[in-house]
Amino acid sequence: MRRILALSLLLSLAACGGPSEQPSISLYLALQRGDLNQIERHIAWQADLNAPLPNGLMPLHLVAADGRVAIARLLIKQGAQVNGRDQNGNTPIYHALRQGRTQLAEMLLQKQARLDADAMLWQLVQDEINDRDVVQFLQRQGADINRLRQGKSLLGEAIRRDNLHLSKLLIRAGADVNLAEESGTTPLHWARQVGNDDIIRQLLRQGAKDRP
Repeated sequence: MRRILALSLLLSLAACGGPSEQPSISLYLALQRGDLNQIERHIAWQADLNAPLPNGLMPLHLVAADGRVAIARLLIKQGAQVNGRDQNGNTPIYHALRQGRTQLAEMLLQKQARLDADAMLWQLVQDEINDRDVVQFLQRQGADINRLRQGKSLLGEAIRRDNLHLSKLLIRAGADVNLAEESGTTPLHWARQVGNDDIIRQLLRQGAKDRP
């Protein structure tokens, strides 16, 4: 009798086009489109929410990068790993911040996402992510913009990459224009090394010196 009732319920849901109906598109495509109905169907059909997608990311990484907060909440509720790592070792919060999705990153923190704010800021500077909101978000989480990492400074790293906009952003966020790295080199030294006159002028306006 129970089997008959369960089968009747399943058939009823299918007839109504509810979430128990078989998905008509792949989970990857549903996530890309933000198609909640199709995503719910995949969940009802017990899709593995922690399996890599064709692009190498897990579902939560993909929606984090797209800033889809509601779908991210649903995936986490259904078992998606909030600290799961992609093929490059990156977590959902990295993908959110890399795309400037600070609201989604905040939600991930509420769901116990792990975050080393200093390490994340360094990684994003290396990726040349020029986003004021992201830098401020990480500073609120405890990132120190003047902390050396492996003997190098964030501002020095931006200058070595010949990135004027990122250098300006870091200076506005409080980067010390005279902070020497362990090698003794200053931001102005690196600006002269790469030969970027715009960065040199920006540093000099902020009181930079060749020697600390």
